[in-house]
Parts: sequence; C-alpha cells; structure tokens
Amino acid sequence: MVSKKDQDKIKRLFEEVNEKTKTQDYEGCLVNLDKIISIDSQIPEVWFERGSIKILLGQPEDAINDLDEAIRLKPDYFDALNNRGIAKMQLEQFEAAIKDFNETIRLKSDNADAWNSRGVAKMQPEQYKSAIIDFDQAIKLNPQYTSAYKNRGKAFGTLGLHEKALEDFFKGL
Repeated sequence: MVSKKDQDKIKRLFEEVNEKTKTQDYEGCLVNLDKIISIDSQIPEVWFERGSIKILLGQPEDAINDLDEAIRLKPDYFDALNNRGIAKMQLEQFEAAIKDFNETIRLKSDNADAWNSRGVAKMQPEQYKSAIIDFDQAIKLNPQYTSAYKNRGKAFGTLGLHEKALEDFFKGL
C-alpha cells in the first residue's frame, strides 16, 4: 500500500510531467516517470505515459516494453494498445501493429484514429484496398479528418486511381 505522502509525491511528479510535456522536455518527463515507478510500479497510466514519450523520442523497442506493462496492468487499455501499434509501425512490424489496431477497434469501433492507424499499417504490406476501407470508416466517423483523406489519397494514387487521389488530397488540405 502506498502511503499518503507517496501518493502526494506521485501526484506532484505527474503534474510536473504534464508541464514538461508542454515544453517538450521529454527527458525530464522520463526522469519523473522513473521516480513514480520506483514509488509505485502498478499504475498503468505511468507506464503508458513513459511508453508514449519513448515513441516521441524514437525509442520504439523501449516504448513497446512500457506499453506492454501498461496493458498487463490494464488489459483493455485502448490508448496503450493504440500507441503500441504505432511503436510497432516505427519498427516496421506492420502485421503486429495491425493486430494491436484490430484490438483497439474491437474496444472502440467509433474511434476514427484507430481506423486511420490501421489503414496506415495496411499500406505498408501493400494491402491498399483494405486500407482504403479503413480510411473510409475513419472519414465516416470524422468527416473533418484531414489525415485520413491524405492517407486514402496516397492509397488511391498507388492503385492508379489518380482522380480519386487528387480529390482526397484537396479535401485533406
């Protein structure tokens, strides 16, 4: 059991992490998150935050380890699953990333980001038609989702559907 004093320290450290994130002091964030973990290693949000920062720092292997721990502590942790998929894409582990995005979509089928991310992962192994279906769903859920339009435009362009690609690129602007 974590003492009241330690709970207060964790709260203060996490507030500092939020401030450091705003100034992009990611190394400082990691220092604080490590301190929190040394006090209480059973907080999934801390592991998630540390993994997310490691993605930003270009440390996908370490990010996956932290996100695995967040998911172990909280198996239905949508954001951790989604970010783990992003880290796997950084490592070009596209099929593994797709599995994580499948799980995020199972948990929140109304999340446009999950559909868009899975579509991006599918473009790498050249599953363009399937990727377009995911981008369609992302756009259906969020008609203002510029990244999904741009991504769908890339897929259309790769398939030689240049008019559709141009339409989407203009919508993405």
